[in-house]
Amino acid sequence: MDVLHQGILALVKSALTGTKTVLPEGFLPEMADVCVRQQSLLPLFFQGAYICGLPMQTEQMQKYQKKYFQILRHSELQMRALKQVFAAFEEHEIDYLPMKGCNMKALYPQPEVRMMGDADVLIRMEQYPQICRILESLGFVPGKESHHELPWKRDDLYLELHKAMVPATEKEFYAFFGIGWQMAELQQGHRYVLKKEDEFLFLFTHMAKHYRWRGIGIRQFLDLYVFRNTHPDMDEQYIEAGMERLHLLEFYRNTKTLLDVWFGDGIPNEKTDYMTAYIFSAGNWGLHENSIYGAQLKMHPGGQDVRNTKRKELWDAVFPPLDRMRYRFPVLKKRPYLYPLFWPVRWLQLIFRTPRIIRKKLQIVRDLDDDKVRERRQALNYVGLDFYEE
Repeated sequence: MDVLHQGILALVKSALTGTKTVLPEGFLPEMADVCVRQQSLLPLFFQGAYICGLPMQTEQMQKYQKKYFQILRHSELQMRALKQVFAAFEEHEIDYLPMKGCNMKALYPQPEVRMMGDADVLIRMEQYPQICRILESLGFVPGKESHHELPWKRDDLYLELHKAMVPATEKEFYAFFGIGWQMAELQQGHRYVLKKEDEFLFLFTHMAKHYRWRGIGIRQFLDLYVFRNTHPDMDEQYIEAGMERLHLLEFYRNTKTLLDVWFGDGIPNEKTDYMTAYIFSAGNWGLHENSIYGAQLKMHPGGQDVRNTKRKELWDAVFPPLDRMRYRFPVLKKRPYLYPLFWPVRWLQLIFRTPRIIRKKLQIVRDLDDDKVRERRQALNYVGLDFYEE
């Protein structure tokens, strides 16, 4: 673990614990600017710098302070909006289960240091028509539906309503969690919760899903650390049994070791250094090329047949399947026979709206070869991850 990673983690630890930490020799705050922005760590970094007594009058810290107060204001608006949504759900007897950031913000020393891009809430699909009317009355507008999520937007909140806790396409994870309601316990009114061990399993699985597909940044690892510290009495035997069923036990143990190195008394080793470098290099939400390799690994467990992956990726780019197209063009839900007529519409969107993204994806697909796929599999296997299909 290099000086840059050590310094960032030391300041993040100070923000999480409220105690001053010793910064590594040779670390300067300005060294971390690019990484802090890529990893969306600014509130934690700034708070840690303040606790550790770093100079606050530098140009960098003055910019961070201004941005910190903007994030604080946005966080307050988000939570106020979310409270309004939940109150409306209660009034109209709508069952809801808040997930991820909705719950995690309250566990951090200051809610604003845990940034939340969107608010994830599990709902019952049979109540969705009523939910639509409620959200419209509150000034929300619907976004593009996916097979897994139903987004709604307002200036102060991006709300993601979930049809299930995990996508059905993640078969081994879906086999464990299902839609999710069977694991839920009524807290009060119409608000549901998971028991702490199940919530931790869900947080970890969500992180592992991203790590496996695209890669994932530091923030979701921080959630795991904060959650464990908040609930030190969790049943570890239950958690390990769940991880084993999810095919995540080895990765879980490696992650525990990693977090102990980052924030405890753990001694770094080759594997923790490797994971640290990978997590920091991936940015907040990973790299797109990793998802192409992941698709290859999932379709062909042996890592073979790269040509088929190339053909499929190119074909899907030109002729998206109906299950994707119907979310982009809702009319296809009721009139699927119009599906071929919308291909030219989609092509025009790609040409005029996202040409750079398409060019990049096509370049990644062209560059895909057996060696890169094999390297990706070895990288995942090294930390205890793979794609398992029942």
